[in-house]
Amino acid sequence: MKKYLVTLGVALAVHAAAAQTTIAPSRFEVMAGVNFAKFDAADAGTRAGLVAGVGIVKPLAPTWSLQPELTYSMKGAKGSGDGATITLKLSYLELPLLVRYDLPTQSGVHPFLLAGPALALKLTCDIEGTDGTITVSGSCGNVSGDVESEDAKTFDFGAMFGGGLAFKHLDHLFTLGLRYNLGLVDVTDNGGVKNRVLSIVGGFEWP
Repeated sequence: MKKYLVTLGVALAVHAAAAQTTIAPSRFEVMAGVNFAKFDAADAGTRAGLVAGVGIVKPLAPTWSLQPELTYSMKGAKGSGDGATITLKLSYLELPLLVRYDLPTQSGVHPFLLAGPALALKLTCDIEGTDGTITVSGSCGNVSGDVESEDAKTFDFGAMFGGGLAFKHLDHLFTLGLRYNLGLVDVTDNGGVKNRVLSIVGGFEWP
């Protein structure tokens, strides 16, 4: 019986070690893309801006990973009326905490899904107004010409989800995907609007 238990223990240890070897090591990520940002108000227009940052892909299983990131993300919105266009320019330092699922395929290209919360710290808030000939601008909460606005909150919080394709080239992994950031808190203290951001993002992961 003792010999049998020892044999069984060795077999289980070998099996556990073999299972662990199927989990890939962590990868570093550099990503960049374009945001198409607006507010959830019906009359809000879209503002295009930059999103870029770094992250870590930490595999938990052959197809599941944690993917925390730190990004610079430009948000905001546009509005128009009485012949003038007003653009609210927001920028954030954002921390998406994503769970990633890579769908297994037999080819070198495989799809993946992402989802998780996104915490954001406001870096800047500016407002710009133009009637096509004259442009005035200033920081949110201050007056510049005829433009005045309420300042945005310091913190933002949203739910991020999306997906894309990953493919290998020269032993490195490249990704291209879509993300949607659904803002869950009001942009200002007076409420009324939340951030909505659609992003097209490309990434490079190594090793």
